[in-house]
Amino acid sequence: MNFISKDIKKLRFISNIYPEDIEDSLKDRVFSYKKINMFDKKQILLIHYSLYYDFSTWIDKLECKKIMIYHNITPPEFFKKGTLLYKLCKKGIEYLPELSNRVDGAIGVSPLNSNELIKYGFKNVETIPLLIDTDRVLNSKWNRDLS
Repeated sequence: MNFISKDIKKLRFISNIYPEDIEDSLKDRVFSYKKINMFDKKQILLIHYSLYYDFSTWIDKLECKKIMIYHNITPPEFFKKGTLLYKLCKKGIEYLPELSNRVDGAIGVSPLNSNELIKYGFKNVETIPLLIDTDRVLNSKWNRDLS
């Protein structure tokens, strides 16, 4: 999200990140989702989705364009049945058809993800590969002990 926001700002648009929970180290860079202007029809909200989260009561109140960025949901079978991750993945996939009616478009980060969105009723689906901040990767300190 930070990388996408930085690129949007390079194009001279305003870009903010609105999480529900804010880690202390990010408090100077992000805002609570409660601070978003609910009535600004000129906004475009990019919603990252990769695990179940019911934000329908909040998202339905927004008057802006809403585009979902879909990172895929791990099939629940990869987790032990009954665990929290199993439940969140299962419910996240089951929630996709309902989400399709709440957004104006969607971005899949791979053709597989885009096809899944289309299968669940999403319209205006485009595939845009996951953007990676290569400068950050190349300039990060590597822990060779983990190799």
